[in-house]
Amino acid sequence: MTERCVLRPARADEYEPVAAIKLDASRRYGEEYTTRPLPRDVFDKYVGSGSVVVAVTADDIPCGYSLAYDIDRDLYLRHLFVSHAFGQRGIGAALLRGVIDRAVGARNRAVTLTTGGNIPWNAPFYQRHGFAVLSEKMPEYLGVLLKAEIEHFSPENLPLVLKQPYLLPRVAMERLTAG
Repeated sequence: MTERCVLRPARADEYEPVAAIKLDASRRYGEEYTTRPLPRDVFDKYVGSGSVVVAVTADDIPCGYSLAYDIDRDLYLRHLFVSHAFGQRGIGAALLRGVIDRAVGARNRAVTLTTGGNIPWNAPFYQRHGFAVLSEKMPEYLGVLLKAEIEHFSPENLPLVLKQPYLLPRVAMERLTAG
Protein backbone atom coordinates (compact mmCIF):
# COMPACT_ATOMS: atom_id res chain seq x y z
CA MET A 1 0.00 0.00 0.00
CA THR A 2 1.40 3.41 -0.92
CA GLU A 3 0.59 6.18 1.50
CA ARG A 4 -0.42 9.41 -0.18
CA CYS A 5 2.38 11.83 0.47
CA VAL A 6 3.94 14.80 -1.19
CA LEU A 7 7.66 15.34 -1.55
CA ARG A 8 9.01 18.83 -1.19
CA PRO A 9 12.21 20.55 -0.09
CA ALA A 10 12.48 20.82 3.68
CA ARG A 11 12.09 24.26 5.17
CA ALA A 12 14.61 25.81 7.54
CA ASP A 13 12.06 25.70 10.38
CA GLU A 14 11.63 21.91 10.08
CA TYR A 15 14.79 20.79 11.84
CA GLU A 16 12.94 19.37 14.85
CA PRO A 17 10.53 17.15 12.89
CA VAL A 18 13.32 15.95 10.59
CA ALA A 19 15.55 15.13 13.55
CA ALA A 20 12.65 13.28 15.20
CA ILE A 21 12.09 11.18 12.05
CA LYS A 22 15.60 9.73 12.22
CA LEU A 23 15.26 8.91 15.92
CA ASP A 24 11.84 7.34 15.42
CA ALA A 25 12.85 5.34 12.34
CA SER A 26 15.87 3.96 14.18
CA ARG A 27 13.54 2.13 16.59
CA ARG A 28 13.44 -0.57 13.94
CA TYR A 29 16.99 -1.53 14.92
CA GLY A 30 15.83 -2.51 18.42
CA GLU A 31 15.27 -0.88 21.76
CA GLU A 32 18.92 -1.02 22.77
CA TYR A 33 20.02 0.86 19.66
CA THR A 34 20.48 4.56 20.11
CA THR A 35 21.35 7.04 17.44
CA ARG A 36 21.85 10.74 17.19
CA PRO A 37 19.53 12.96 15.21
CA LEU A 38 20.74 14.63 12.08
CA PRO A 39 23.13 17.30 13.40
CA ARG A 40 21.67 20.81 13.25
CA ASP A 41 24.68 22.21 11.39
CA VAL A 42 24.36 19.51 8.71
CA PHE A 43 20.65 20.24 8.31
CA ASP A 44 21.31 23.99 8.10
CA LYS A 45 24.09 23.46 5.54
CA TYR A 46 21.94 21.44 3.15
CA VAL A 47 18.36 22.63 3.67
CA GLY A 48 18.83 25.81 1.64
CA SER A 49 20.12 23.97 -1.42
CA GLY A 50 17.18 21.57 -1.66
CA SER A 51 19.34 18.62 -0.60
CA VAL A 52 16.95 17.77 2.25
CA VAL A 53 13.60 16.57 0.93
CA VAL A 54 10.67 15.69 3.16
CA ALA A 55 7.68 13.47 2.54
CA VAL A 56 4.67 15.15 4.12
CA THR A 57 1.20 13.98 4.99
CA ALA A 58 -1.96 15.68 3.73
CA ASP A 59 -1.64 17.93 6.81
CA ASP A 60 1.90 18.93 5.72
CA ILE A 61 3.51 17.00 8.58
CA PRO A 62 6.91 15.49 7.70
CA CYS A 63 6.89 11.70 7.93
CA GLY A 64 10.11 10.90 6.06
CA TYR A 65 13.16 12.59 4.62
CA SER A 66 16.15 12.15 2.39
CA LEU A 67 19.46 14.00 2.42
CA ALA A 68 21.45 13.73 -0.80
CA TYR A 69 24.19 15.98 -2.10
CA ASP A 70 26.74 16.16 -4.88
CA ILE A 71 30.20 14.70 -4.45
CA ASP A 72 32.35 14.65 -7.56
CA ARG A 73 30.04 13.55 -10.38
CA ASP A 74 27.70 11.58 -8.12
CA LEU A 75 24.72 12.28 -5.90
CA TYR A 76 25.52 10.78 -2.50
CA LEU A 77 22.50 9.65 -0.45
CA ARG A 78 23.52 10.24 3.14
CA HIS A 79 20.15 9.64 4.81
CA LEU A 80 16.79 8.16 3.96
CA PHE A 81 14.44 7.69 6.91
CA VAL A 82 10.70 7.20 7.32
CA SER A 83 8.90 7.49 10.66
CA HIS A 84 8.15 4.09 12.13
CA ALA A 85 4.37 4.64 11.98
CA PHE A 86 4.58 5.34 8.23
CA GLY A 87 6.84 2.40 7.33
CA GLN A 88 5.97 -0.13 4.64
CA ARG A 89 3.73 2.30 2.75
CA GLY A 90 5.93 3.22 -0.20
CA ILE A 91 7.18 6.49 1.28
CA GLY A 92 10.82 5.39 1.36
CA ALA A 93 10.52 4.25 -2.26
CA ALA A 94 9.01 7.62 -3.22
CA LEU A 95 11.85 9.47 -1.49
CA LEU A 96 14.40 7.25 -3.23
CA ARG A 97 12.75 7.81 -6.62
CA GLY A 98 12.99 11.54 -5.95
CA VAL A 99 16.74 11.23 -5.31
CA ILE A 100 17.23 9.15 -8.46
CA ASP A 101 15.18 11.59 -10.54
CA ARG A 102 17.23 14.47 -9.19
CA ALA A 103 20.46 12.69 -10.16
CA VAL A 104 19.16 11.95 -13.66
CA GLY A 105 18.02 15.56 -14.10
CA ALA A 106 21.40 16.88 -12.94
CA ARG A 107 23.24 14.37 -15.16
CA ASN A 108 25.07 12.84 -12.21
CA ARG A 109 27.05 9.69 -13.01
CA ALA A 110 25.35 7.71 -10.22
CA VAL A 111 23.51 7.78 -6.92
CA THR A 112 25.76 6.32 -4.24
CA LEU A 113 25.30 5.38 -0.59
CA THR A 114 26.69 3.33 2.26
CA THR A 115 24.66 1.03 4.49
CA GLY A 116 24.79 -2.08 6.62
CA GLY A 117 25.06 -5.03 4.28
CA ASN A 118 23.19 -7.38 6.60
CA ILE A 119 20.33 -5.06 7.50
CA PRO A 120 17.41 -6.91 5.93
CA TRP A 121 15.45 -3.75 5.12
CA ASN A 122 18.37 -1.69 3.73
CA ALA A 123 20.61 -3.28 1.11
CA PRO A 124 17.80 -5.46 -0.35
CA PHE A 125 15.55 -2.38 -0.59
CA TYR A 126 18.19 -0.51 -2.56
CA GLN A 127 18.89 -3.54 -4.75
CA ARG A 128 15.19 -3.71 -5.68
CA HIS A 129 15.62 -0.13 -6.92
CA GLY A 130 18.58 -0.88 -9.15
CA PHE A 131 21.51 -0.39 -6.77
CA ALA A 132 24.46 -2.75 -6.78
CA VAL A 133 26.93 -3.48 -4.00
CA LEU A 134 30.38 -2.26 -4.94
CA SER A 135 33.38 -4.37 -4.10
CA GLU A 136 36.83 -2.90 -4.53
CA LYS A 137 36.29 -0.56 -7.48
CA MET A 138 34.48 2.55 -6.29
CA PRO A 139 34.91 6.30 -6.41
CA GLU A 140 37.67 7.48 -4.07
CA TYR A 141 35.34 9.58 -1.90
CA LEU A 142 33.06 6.58 -1.39
CA GLY A 143 35.97 4.44 -0.25
CA VAL A 144 36.91 7.12 2.29
CA LEU A 145 33.32 7.34 3.59
CA LEU A 146 33.03 3.55 3.77
CA LYS A 147 36.30 3.23 5.70
CA ALA A 148 35.14 5.88 8.20
CA GLU A 149 31.85 4.02 8.72
CA ILE A 150 33.62 0.70 9.20
CA GLU A 151 35.73 2.31 11.93
CA HIS A 152 32.70 3.99 13.51
CA PHE A 153 30.65 0.78 13.60
CA SER A 154 33.49 -1.45 14.79
CA PRO A 155 32.83 -3.35 18.03
CA GLU A 156 35.72 -1.47 19.68
CA ASN A 157 34.07 1.89 18.99
CA LEU A 158 30.45 0.84 19.26
CA PRO A 159 29.93 -2.15 21.61
CA LEU A 160 26.30 -2.29 20.51
CA VAL A 161 27.47 -3.88 17.25
CA LEU A 162 28.10 -7.05 19.23
CA LYS A 163 24.36 -7.16 20.02
CA GLN A 164 23.33 -6.13 16.51
CA PRO A 165 25.76 -7.78 14.09
CA TYR A 166 23.63 -6.77 11.10
CA LEU A 167 25.12 -3.27 11.34
CA LEU A 168 28.25 -4.88 9.84
CA PRO A 169 29.58 -5.32 7.29
CA ARG A 170 29.21 -1.82 5.90
CA VAL A 171 28.85 -1.76 2.12
CA ALA A 172 28.95 0.88 -0.59
CA MET A 173 26.26 0.82 -3.27
CA GLU A 174 25.56 2.70 -6.46
CA ARG A 175 22.89 3.05 -9.08
CA LEU A 176 24.22 4.33 -12.36
CA THR A 177 22.26 7.00 -14.19
CA ALA A 178 22.39 7.96 -17.82
CA GLY A 179 24.40 11.06 -16.84
